[in-house]
Amino acid sequence: MAIRTQRFLTLGATTVTGFVALGLALPDNSPAPRLVLDPPGRAERALADPLLAMAPWREFPVGDGRRPLLVFDPVTLPSALRASSGTAQRFQGRWIGPEERPVSPPRLDAYPILSAEDAVSTLRRTALGTVRDPEPGADPVRITEIRLTRRTFDTDRGRLTLPAWTVLFESVPVPATVLAVRGDGVYPSPVPTDSEGDVTISPDGTRLTYNFLGAAPGEGNCRADYTPVFQETATAVAVGAIEHPNGHNRNGNCRLSSSRRSVLIKLSAALSNRVVVTYSYGSPLPVRPDGTYRWFRPSADDR
Repeated sequence: MAIRTQRFLTLGATTVTGFVALGLALPDNSPAPRLVLDPPGRAERALADPLLAMAPWREFPVGDGRRPLLVFDPVTLPSALRASSGTAQRFQGRWIGPEERPVSPPRLDAYPILSAEDAVSTLRRTALGTVRDPEPGADPVRITEIRLTRRTFDTDRGRLTLPAWTVLFESVPVPATVLAVRGDGVYPSPVPTDSEGDVTISPDGTRLTYNFLGAAPGEGNCRADYTPVFQETATAVAVGAIEHPNGHNRNGNCRLSSSRRSVLIKLSAALSNRVVVTYSYGSPLPVRPDGTYRWFRPSADDR
């Protein structure tokens, strides 16, 4: 009886050992670390080198003079003027201005002012894209009012109230808005301004906190840790985050489990007038000293 019991126990131990060995032999299905893409919805692949992300910014003026404005959305369109709307075609006719043309002052709030005519031309190019000449036979587009005012714009140094032209069209209740600052006071972005993260900066300008949407902290599927990645040049700083997933399910649907995450970056010198851009695409990021942030830009209809 004792011998039979011993055989049974040995077999049981062998079985358990074999199961453990089999478990250890299973392939590790943990997702590999990856760069967080900002913005995440771009069709093109992320840039392979952060120097490529900063290359479009090599001419950005960072001297001792007044830093130019880097405005993310200098033109906002009501839904009727957007190319994706079905009504945009009716704006391809000849644009007719109001009977009373506004007089453009040379400056407002110390900024040189774009003329009303140039503002309308900018608006038409933005609304119609490559369409430059009026469509033959199309009904004329009537502008009922052009007014110089002030509007709040998103810039790479936070939200600023700046001079703006508002243009109201016949039968369109919401006006279009065009930034009214001209000349060297504005630096047009060489890349799309569609980043979703933002940056806060320390009082001495040497520490950046890159805030973004990512996986929740902790262990398990749809959870991850993050480490910073960055590169500096004389005119720009590219910042990003590497995601280290803590789950073991590559196919898990984690898109709806976004959390606000952040990584801390220590620069070799104060940021000063340099532009902060995304590591993946070179899109400019808003830099704020107070930690305020938002994850969307309101449409023209919401302003």
